[in-house]
Amino acid sequence: MFAVDDTSVQVVWRGGIVELAGQPLVPADGAPVAAFTFDGLSPGDEVELRHDGNVVERVRLPAPPPGRLLSRVATISDLHVGEPRFGLLPSVREPTGTSPRYAVRCASAAVAEAAAWGAELLVVRGDLTWSGRAAQWEQVASVFADAPMPVVTVLGNHDCTPKGVDGRKWLADAGVRVVDDVDAVDVAGLRIVLVHTPARGQRPGFVPEARRRRAVELAGAAPAGSGVLVVMHHYPDRYARPTRYPRGLSHRDAVALLRALPPGTLVATGHSHRHRRYTREGIEVVESGSTKDYPGVWAGIAVHEGGVRHVVRRIEADAALAWTERTAGSVAGWWGRWTPGRRQSRCFTYAWPAGPRASSTAT
Repeated sequence: MFAVDDTSVQVVWRGGIVELAGQPLVPADGAPVAAFTFDGLSPGDEVELRHDGNVVERVRLPAPPPGRLLSRVATISDLHVGEPRFGLLPSVREPTGTSPRYAVRCASAAVAEAAAWGAELLVVRGDLTWSGRAAQWEQVASVFADAPMPVVTVLGNHDCTPKGVDGRKWLADAGVRVVDDVDAVDVAGLRIVLVHTPARGQRPGFVPEARRRRAVELAGAAPAGSGVLVVMHHYPDRYARPTRYPRGLSHRDAVALLRALPPGTLVATGHSHRHRRYTREGIEVVESGSTKDYPGVWAGIAVHEGGVRHVVRRIEADAALAWTERTAGSVAGWWGRWTPGRRQSRCFTYAWPAGPRASSTAT
């Protein structure tokens, strides 16, 4: 079970027959991997997963956050449109002339699946392109041109390369709103504060003091009854001397920003291509993976009166799933083990605190 929320379970399997909630599924002939989302379940249901007749997992569906469902927001990250190949040891590539290329196929499928889930807004966490070239921005614009929901994005380090160009004109033509400083978007029950963290030609992320002050101001001025989600590309570096690759938001800037945010703020980032969830300076942080390499995902945020339900799902479209499955073997197979993280880091309930910060995790 890759994804679990209050009313659904996503199952991904390789060969054989799976059965969940009494429904058997068989992968298409020759398909190396299959994925299916079982909807229409109820909170508290105990779900049993069988593979080739054997019970492999049981899970009890968690309760949703308190209060009514108010809105749905989807996020994607690290599209890397224009990337020529993925990874190393071995690198994974497609035949010359393949069109559309894997990064475009995966991003397009993620947008479609998020829309089918009911997303009213799509938030992109940066690295839309591989190197910020004009042809790459044109392809990114084509991905979002027909999106049925509004799209807003921050930029990533790959979008701000020394030889790259300003992609805002292409994105504007596709109806995409670009935040290259700091700004806020409101949906029912949630204020989303978007913070620009890359600096052209620099690997670590930075948040200048004026930008940090504005982000904190916008977060503190959220409409009554709304929670706060801060979105940026770079994850916060835990130490002054970086211990992770790629480098995240500089430790000094991360500490200054996180300490100043209102208690109970949730921070969402990309950049690492990994799924992690942790607390820094009293603030909950969640990192989500890329659309175009293993496991190949999009994230849904269901906003309730009392909190949010965060769920990460693999992109199920065959053309995307087959590609992302291939990338799991990169870095001597380590990529497929390292990037998914724990399901509790992908799928969880976060309750807005009436006083002290509080959250609960899906079982």
